[in-house]
Amino acid sequence: MGPGAPLADSLKPGPRGPGWIGAAMVVTALVSALATFLILAGVIRVTPTPAYGVTLLAINAALVLGLAVVIAWEARVFLHARKANAAVARLHTRIVGLFSLIAILPTILLAVVASVTIDRGLSLGFTDRVRDVVLKSVEVADAYQENQCQSLAREIRILADDLTRARPNFDVNRDWFQTFLTTRATNLGLPVAQIMRGPTEVVARAKIDVLKTNRLPSAAAFEDAANSADPICLLPTEGRVFAALMRMPAYDDAVLMVQREVSQLAIDFPGVSRAAAAEYLTYDSLRRSIQITFASVFLLIALIALLSAVWFGMNFANRFVAPIRRLINAADQVASGNFYAQVPTKKTSGDLAHLGESFNKMTQELRRQHAGLIAASDLIDTRRRFTEAVLSGVSPGVIGLDAAGFVTIANPAAERMLDLESDALVGQSLAQAVPELAPVLAESEARPRSLQQQQVQLTRSRGERTITVRVTSEQAQGPPAARW
Repeated sequence: MGPGAPLADSLKPGPRGPGWIGAAMVVTALVSALATFLILAGVIRVTPTPAYGVTLLAINAALVLGLAVVIAWEARVFLHARKANAAVARLHTRIVGLFSLIAILPTILLAVVASVTIDRGLSLGFTDRVRDVVLKSVEVADAYQENQCQSLAREIRILADDLTRARPNFDVNRDWFQTFLTTRATNLGLPVAQIMRGPTEVVARAKIDVLKTNRLPSAAAFEDAANSADPICLLPTEGRVFAALMRMPAYDDAVLMVQREVSQLAIDFPGVSRAAAAEYLTYDSLRRSIQITFASVFLLIALIALLSAVWFGMNFANRFVAPIRRLINAADQVASGNFYAQVPTKKTSGDLAHLGESFNKMTQELRRQHAGLIAASDLIDTRRRFTEAVLSGVSPGVIGLDAAGFVTIANPAAERMLDLESDALVGQSLAQAVPELAPVLAESEARPRSLQQQQVQLTRSRGERTITVRVTSEQAQGPPAARW
């Protein structure tokens, strides 16, 4: 690896994560979950029918499936790193597990609370008491209209009997008869009272005219009244005026018509109550399916929140662990002797980026020092070979010692004089290898600054030999050197 080359991952390239696809899927799922919550909370007003519930269920189910695919994708990368025994794999696992645990507990609580809330909320609206109130309201509305018809029928009968008894006066004095009709209609609280032959011919009428709008019944209604012995009641199709018709045999089968205005509520309430009752019964029949559908929607929202949190945890763990993993791999490279390892750094990594920069500076310094040590070692080796070459041509025996008295160098002349092989002398304690020189070395250690010179008697296989030993030391407390 050349100087300045970035660190190559010690592992083989593994599978890559979903990247922006995962982020887009998570954002879409969270937006959908928020919109669904606003619909269920009533902020976005939508009638909670099973159709809407099924639509929300399908959309959120598709998004949950997409999130599951994204997380499986991320998990594949994570499991590959763990299987390959990548650096900080355990830390990676702990971070993902911690985020998942933090997300699971509130999500389960949310799902349980939402399901119970939906069940309780719908159950309160569909009790037997509420059902009775809704259905009774229709009966009350019908009873009110029926009561109005019965009241008009009773009053038109009274008025008809009075007018039948006044029939003789009708032929004699029309003015008196009209006044009588007006008085009786007023007493009975009838703003309109007329004797008619069909919808266009008026025989007699009360002079009251309290009603501002007075719509006459149709010809068919007059025909029905002429063929009936009992009064008929006419409910208004427009406006709020009830009418009643009754055949008058004493007046040549003319028809008596009376009208009375009622409250607008009495007109509107029956239709409203019937619509409300029909809607209530529809919801009641679909209540269980609505509960299941919206509970499923809440569950899917909870799953979206859970899977999104898991994805955020895995993504955060990946971003957090990646620079640490690169740093550990770089440290392993340096430990194996590669001082050119460099950690790629990103400003978005924060303090870890600063740690990577410090590591790169450290490897640069180690590389510089290593190069210096190699150069110094080469220089020392060159000098050692030069010294050995010089000493090999010197006739006196020369032995170099370190501060502990171990032989570091010995020329061939010394080996011949001591009758020893080079391997048996270098690296050994001179006092042990050549006991005859121990007193001289001891004297040199006691008086390091003075030149020590003595004659030593050696007994070897070639016989006895007397040699002169001179011991000198380097100035900076270096190792002594024996020469003879």
